[in-house]
Order: sequence, then structure tokens, then C-alpha cells
Amino acid sequence: MLILRNIIAQTFMLLMILFITFFCYIASFIVSTRVMNYILYKIFDILRSVVFKIIGIKIEYRGLENIPNGAVIFASKHQSAFETSFFFNKFKRNTIYCFKAEIAKVPLWGRIATVNGGIAIDRGNSASFRKFISEVQETLNIDKSIAIFPEGTRVSLKSRPKFKKGIAKIYSNTTAPIVPVALNTGDCLPRGSKLIYPAHVIIEFLQPIANRDLSEDEFMEFLHKQINDKSDELSNLAKLR
Repeated sequence: MLILRNIIAQTFMLLMILFITFFCYIASFIVSTRVMNYILYKIFDILRSVVFKIIGIKIEYRGLENIPNGAVIFASKHQSAFETSFFFNKFKRNTIYCFKAEIAKVPLWGRIATVNGGIAIDRGNSASFRKFISEVQETLNIDKSIAIFPEGTRVSLKSRPKFKKGIAKIYSNTTAPIVPVALNTGDCLPRGSKLIYPAHVIIEFLQPIANRDLSEDEFMEFLHKQINDKSDELSNLAKLR
């Protein structure tokens, strides 16, 4: 039954991705970034809802009261492809993703990510990195939130790789609230898995980091422990349900 559900769900996902790719690529030449955000919000909402229903995934949001009004920086655990759409689904506010510079070079998807307001990170280029910080600040200044995955890529469930320096530079160069995000999406779509599994997925927004007097290393250590400890706890809790 699980395999049959995956065949149906993943076929639907493939068709939707093809539609998103070509429709949004064409739309990127015609409509504004704001309209593109709205289009993607609607499409990803449909995609998530249908796939989760077919597979049997339940999603729960916690800590919504911890999200301040105005522009914020979401620093999120990254265990699957699903969380790249959660911010579109849950928040009607504009949330701009930070993504690896390599994605900008991918045909079609690179243009969609860029036109949608995404901010590319090129960690190996100091001039580009300064440009990244500048674009983050400009985005926050116009009351748009930022979503960044400090691990830099999807990771296995309960793994704790060292965070990339991008989030530390954002911390030391901006004043917007930083909201850590813990999750257990690796329970339903483990890294490297060809199957999607039924699971109780919990997305928890932790209290914003109020202390702006930490060094970058101290901040990274604090954020790393907060996100990973809570993500492991959520995974353990979900398995009990």
C-alpha cells in the first residue's frame, strides 16, 4: 500500500513540478515578484495538501506566538524538500529564501528562484558574500522576511553538521529578530530515500534570539544546540503518537 501511495503521490508531484517549472518560468517575464510569490504560495499549498493526504502525513505547527510582527529571519533545520514550501503555505507575508548560488545556474529553476526574490549565497566568493548580506538587509528593510537553512543542504534525521557562516554574518550585520525553527520532516522524507512515509510532522518556531551581544562563534553554538536539541525531541515525540 505504501508503494502504491508513493506512485500516486510522486506522479502528482512530478506533474506539478513540471507545471510549476514551465508556468512560472513564463510568468516570470510577465508578472511582478509579488504576484509570483502569490502564485507559488497557491501552487505549493495544493501540492503539499494533496501529497500529505495521499501518504498520510499530519502536520502540526507550534510556537506561532513566538513570531514577532514585521520582518524576521527564520533559521530552520533542513531535513527534506518539504520545508522549502512550508513558509509559503503557512504565512501570507512575503518570505524570501536564501539558496546556494549553484541553483541560480540550473535552467528554468534558477530564473524562477531569482525572479521570485530569492537571495543566492556564494560562500567561496568574499565579494559575492558581501553582496548577499546587503541583499538580506535590503529585503528586511522593505518588511519581507528571510528563510535560511544554516546547514546549507538537506541532512539526515538527527545528524548535527556544523552550520555555515551565512547565518552568523546575518546575525552580526542585521537587527531583525532571528527565529530558530525546529522540525522532524526527516521522518516522512529521509535524505536519500525514494519513498515518502506516513508521519506526524511538527514544525516548531522557537523564541527569537534576543541577545545581540554574542560573538559569531557563541551565536552559532547557541543556535546549533537550540535547533538540533528541539528537532531531535520533536522526532522522538512524533514516534510516540
